[in-house]
Amino acid sequence: MTLKPKQRTRRIQTCILPTSVSVGVQCELLVAPPILSTTQVDAATSDEEEEEEEDSDVLCNADSDYEPESESESEDSETCDSDTEMDDKAWELNSDIDPLEEKHFIVSQSCLASLFSVCNCCLSSATASVVFQKGMMIVVKVCCTRGHEYLWHSQPQHGTMPRGHLTCAGAILFSGSSISNILTLFHHMKVPMFSVRTYLKLQKFYLIPSVKCVWQDQQSSLLQSVQNTDLVLGGDARCDSPGHTAKYGTYTLLDLQCKKILDIQLVQSNEVKNSFWMELEGLKRAIHYLESKGCVITELVTDRHVSVKKYMRDENKEKKHFFDVWHMAKGIGKKLEIASKKSGCSDIHQWIKSASNHMYWVAASSGDDNEIKVDKWLSLLNHVRDQHSGHSVNFPECIHGPLEEKLWLANGTKVFKVFEDVIANKALLRDIPQLSPVYQTYALEVFHSVVNRFAPKSTHFFHSAMLTRMYLSALHYNENGNRPQDVTLDGELKWQICYPKAKKGEQAVVKPVKSRVTYDYVDSLCRAVFERRINFPSYILAKRDVEASPSAPKPLTAAFPAADKKELVLNRKSRFVVRLV
Repeated sequence: MTLKPKQRTRRIQTCILPTSVSVGVQCELLVAPPILSTTQVDAATSDEEEEEEEDSDVLCNADSDYEPESESESEDSETCDSDTEMDDKAWELNSDIDPLEEKHFIVSQSCLASLFSVCNCCLSSATASVVFQKGMMIVVKVCCTRGHEYLWHSQPQHGTMPRGHLTCAGAILFSGSSISNILTLFHHMKVPMFSVRTYLKLQKFYLIPSVKCVWQDQQSSLLQSVQNTDLVLGGDARCDSPGHTAKYGTYTLLDLQCKKILDIQLVQSNEVKNSFWMELEGLKRAIHYLESKGCVITELVTDRHVSVKKYMRDENKEKKHFFDVWHMAKGIGKKLEIASKKSGCSDIHQWIKSASNHMYWVAASSGDDNEIKVDKWLSLLNHVRDQHSGHSVNFPECIHGPLEEKLWLANGTKVFKVFEDVIANKALLRDIPQLSPVYQTYALEVFHSVVNRFAPKSTHFFHSAMLTRMYLSALHYNENGNRPQDVTLDGELKWQICYPKAKKGEQAVVKPVKSRVTYDYVDSLCRAVFERRINFPSYILAKRDVEASPSAPKPLTAAFPAADKKELVLNRKSRFVVRLV
């Protein structure tokens, strides 16, 4: 027998607003929009014509020969075993619904053809064709054998803009996704989408201003709540790429008492001497902004950045400046690791963890007594030689109990000399008194991991987009940073076993399982986007509003003459000669 070749189906993402009709098919046919003539379909506001040219296309009729492959019952059971994939509860389709609560579905082309195969007026057979497409939206024209014609829109519009464009573009940005990856995904699924240019216009004129507005509202509320309180802040910088060639430096100030991001400053490298100075500039801007809002900063916990230390010592003497213990312990561990690889110094390796733990103990047990911090730290040099008394006047002897036999370092040997050079380093001893006794900046490291999701270092963003993604990271962290630990059905706390990368698989630890992440801030963002579209119903009006706002710093290439593309192509050379076979 002759086998019919397999046909592929085209899936079209739609936003259907149906009502019930007598033939048992739910669709928005009885309350369809007015029939558009050819001139009406092509007409649009002058500022959105370019978008239509890129996103519009006239499609062919559905393939009537398409026959879906039959699937076994076992396959069906495997695909529907999750309650997140299948909902057994029936719910009524409603055309009068809040745009923020409206659901969207991906409908196959064959299902659309079946939906419109019967005329809703006379129940006779009908044919449907897609007469207009604009990005994600299609307009279907249905014609029956008795001459009835009507149009059906896959989603509502605001002016000439499909409402799904705003929703989808917002979802891409608010989830920290990449437009190129999303377009590739929909391309593989054969789902029509708007172009990159359309997304960038939506992002520039609607999404970015909306995110900025929501962040400023939340920031104002946070700053109002901390008025007349002594703030203990943690500060840390993040560069958009490793090394000393970063384009952006982001400085974040976090309230270590309530674990909320209070301010974020984005510095571009051409605003300062070079990328090294971006951290200091970001800190200056952040402190100045908070103090201009009436905040009282009493303590600041940072890393040991040289310029930050000098700035706090010279220009902010009234503020207590502490160093994060994790950063200092990490630095000591790295230096001891390097020292242990020297010839004849392998015995240092067993003391790396002990030195790190000792630094934590010094910070936690000494309070604000700077002298005893140094004495306790230097007692490590006697401890590794199996001498546990006679350390100093402030700390005469160790307070630990009996110890297991260890490989002690002998006095006067090379290995002890190398160990002493690291522990008794003059620069380190000057910073030991500033070890933070209580508050640490580990929450900022968690925040930076959130930033890596919204603004990965492998992707370049322009200034406005980078700042927007930093605001999104702060909104997400402020909502989910203080989630409680989850519990089981029996009321027991949930824990999970993890193998830290730093331990290299040697040691397992348990971490608390937090409650589920929430995204309430996204609802506020979506509402702000729709409100902005209502206030500025065209690209021209939205563009004027954006241009009236403060501009971003000039691009890095602005300081150099523009390159001639044709000249570069002519002068392009290769180190290898390609031989044509």
